[in-house]
Amino acid sequence: MKTQILYAFAAIATSIGVHAANAQSAQAQSAQAQSAQAQSGLRLPVENTVAMQRGGQVLLQLDVPAGESRQPLSYATVTLVDRNGSARKFQADPQGIVRLTGLSAQPYAVVASNGNVYGSTLLFVQPEADTAAHASPARMSLAQVNPQKLMPWIDRFTKQFSNKHASQLGEVSSQVDGDLAIKGSRIQLQEGGLLSGQLVSVLKQDGQDVSHAGTEVVLMQKGIAVGRAYADEKGEFQFKGVRSGPHGIVAAGPTGYATIAFEAVSPAGVAGKREAGHHFVSVMNRDTSNTLPVVMVPPAMIPGVVDPFGASVMAEPVPSANGSELAGFGHHGGGGFAGGGSSVGGGGSGFGGGAGGSAGGGGLGGIGLLGGIGAAIAIPLATGNDEKPGSVASPSGF
Repeated sequence: MKTQILYAFAAIATSIGVHAANAQSAQAQSAQAQSAQAQSGLRLPVENTVAMQRGGQVLLQLDVPAGESRQPLSYATVTLVDRNGSARKFQADPQGIVRLTGLSAQPYAVVASNGNVYGSTLLFVQPEADTAAHASPARMSLAQVNPQKLMPWIDRFTKQFSNKHASQLGEVSSQVDGDLAIKGSRIQLQEGGLLSGQLVSVLKQDGQDVSHAGTEVVLMQKGIAVGRAYADEKGEFQFKGVRSGPHGIVAAGPTGYATIAFEAVSPAGVAGKREAGHHFVSVMNRDTSNTLPVVMVPPAMIPGVVDPFGASVMAEPVPSANGSELAGFGHHGGGGFAGGGSSVGGGGSGFGGGAGGSAGGGGLGGIGLLGGIGAAIAIPLATGNDEKPGSVASPSGF
């Protein structure tokens, strides 16, 4: 009897030890997971994450800054690219709403364009939630651009990846959370019109974050470049002397590219003394952030989104009243872009560069895979006949 009691106590002790070991192991795994998540830093602005509705659908509302025509939002073309580079086209309804269908939980590159408005960003689709059926549409703000100036840059940018294997373009992270504290539609300027920005990337290379160093960021107003800056390794950048009102950002570098619109607000505007017309239409909320987040479209997803202005365009778009997918469209080669010598930094023939245009320079020849891509941005964007806004003194001395 005594022996049986001893055996019973031994069994209980062994069981307790096993449970304790399992608990310690679970705690260790949880700590490792939390540590990995903290180290990844992959938290997107709330505007860049959305939960699927039933049947794998997401509603996307296109926006433009107030004071600009909303007409281009009607029947705008929206290209959706998954993490493998597969692209599909959709078309917005007359109100600029597009129904994206056949989705799964993963990041998608989204490009929208029509007329002189354009936007490109990353939308991370989350698994279907109980409240998703009643959720508000995801929102995407489009910047005013000059398509004739932007098209050569996009074509040049995408050709950098044509001969690269997918493994050379980095890996797109599959686990990303949205952060309600990060908002990008309304940004408060600091003293002296200082605008602070932060590039956000979901790109990994050998399990490590890819450096943003050298990424060129161009600030636009009324479709014209008014400033240029370069991001540091962490993706931080600044512009000085920025005026309140709607602006656009075009960024390109090692972690990809992006084009977004936002509203810059002076401290007086935040206090409720905003200038008339200087606010977004249909923004999700009126919260203001101190830092502008710019979510980059990874290089592996870029070839599928060049169609709005470059290598493939829709031949006969058929308007869809409910923003459904466009079943058939043709592809037309983007072709070369001969330099005419009449625009800033123009000249030469094709992309080889030549004698330069009215501002001198040698065209777009001789840039590397990604590090020098930004050098091409200011050439197509910084020219135009529209009334030029006030100058912006950027850190790069633009």
